[in-house]
Amino acid sequence: MRRIVVDEQTYLWRRRHHHAESPEGAMCEEILTLYAQGFGKSALRLVFKGDAEWGAGDFDAGVIYARHGTLSYNLNRPAVVAALIRYMLQQGWLPQRERTPRIEAQAIPLLELSRAPLERVSVRRS
Repeated sequence: MRRIVVDEQTYLWRRRHHHAESPEGAMCEEILTLYAQGFGKSALRLVFKGDAEWGAGDFDAGVIYARHGTLSYNLNRPAVVAALIRYMLQQGWLPQRERTPRIEAQAIPLLELSRAPLERVSVRRS
């Protein structure tokens, strides 16, 4: 687990790549799990599933990339994780009070909503 401090609270987080079965075959997903230190039972699990507009980790583990462009979000970057933590706190995530994990089954829209920093990739992917 990696450690990050956001607004004076310590969180632990990890990112992992996963292959989910679907009717079309195995689909790549990136899963970000985080929780306030000492409150592991109230983990937040964000699942980033590729869709028509965004790919999830197909080429680079942890990278959510525009399928028809050069923009990407890198889930390995602490600035991206911090933006997601702040956004989820604003949306009512209470990591010190919740007793069960919270799962967001399609978290790609949260990247834009959280204003996570974008990167430009040098190779266009489609």
